[in-house]
Amino acid sequence: MNPRLHVVPAPIPDPAKWLWSGANPADAPAPRVLCGEMSRRLALLNAAARELRRLGVRIVAQSLAGEFPADQEPSIRIARDPARPFAPFLDAAAPRQWIRLLRDGQSLAVAYTTFCGVLVTWEERT
Repeated sequence: MNPRLHVVPAPIPDPAKWLWSGANPADAPAPRVLCGEMSRRLALLNAAARELRRLGVRIVAQSLAGEFPADQEPSIRIARDPARPFAPFLDAAAPRQWIRLLRDGQSLAVAYTTFCGVLVTWEERT
């Protein structure tokens, strides 16, 4: 469930120059690192996930670049647990909005709200 950091090396202009050539590794292109925007989204996502866990909310999925309605912003999908109180989360979150979907012949309500700068979504069967 936690985001993973992968260092992706920059493309080598001429791979034959670096592979088995005895070239100095210090002259190799530097790997790409997280940009400022990605670091900001990662910090928001981690802070929101920690706070959700503190409130007893179960996190199902996390994404640094969410889909609609997050639109390339961090998003977290949660699951409501009937045995745990949900009111502390709802009190701390922004007002909720709902989208009605039809999945597998059943009506499904998807709620979304902003919490600690991150879009949080959950589903409820209606």
